Order: sequence, then C-alpha cells, then structure tokens
Amino acid sequence: TLVMVGDQDESFHRPSKELVSAIPDARLVVVPESGHTPMQEAPEAWADAMAAFFAELR
Repeated sequence: TLVMVGDQDESFHRPSKELVSAIPDARLVVVPESGHTPMQEAPEAWADAMAAFFAELR
C-alpha cells in the first residue's frame, strides 16, 4: 500500500502516518511542494513516487 500526502497538507500528515502504521508493509511518501492534490500540484514528483512503488512490486 502506498500512501501519499503533500508536504503542505499538514492536516493530513498525522492521519497518513497512522494509516501507514496500521497497514503491514505500507509506505508513506510526502510529496514536496504540494498540498491536498499532489498529483496536480507536483505531477512529476507524484509520478516518480508511483513509478518507484510499482517497480518494487515487480
């Protein structure tokens, strides 16, 4: 499981960490220079994180 949160989305930092700690083998990625919609605000960083996660699943 991959959980991603924007570095500026402070209200979701704690819940994201709690979610990751509750799911075995989950990973948290904090996307730089983004808020609640990192896929729109920092698409390259978001895509890089997704690609790295999927590459590890192979």
